[in-house]
Amino acid sequence: MVNKRAKSGFISNRDIFTIKHTRRADSYGNISLNTLKIKVNGVNPCDHVEIGIYVLTREFSKLRFWREDELMDIQKLKINI
Repeated sequence: MVNKRAKSGFISNRDIFTIKHTRRADSYGNISLNTLKIKVNGVNPCDHVEIGIYVLTREFSKLRFWREDELMDIQKLKINI
């Protein structure tokens, strides 16, 4: 049986129906999203990271960080989109 997915690396529907951004990590492994600096686990300096933002409530969002189709980190943050 073949597992059909939209893109390799996606785990759930939340990975498909998200607001997506691509950022590059700075020399400390931080990602900047507007004025917010986020420390991402498992990211090397200067890595390109795809961020999927899934809105949970009006105040909280879940951010999923991908590098080369591998899920690196999941964080729940209070951000305004």
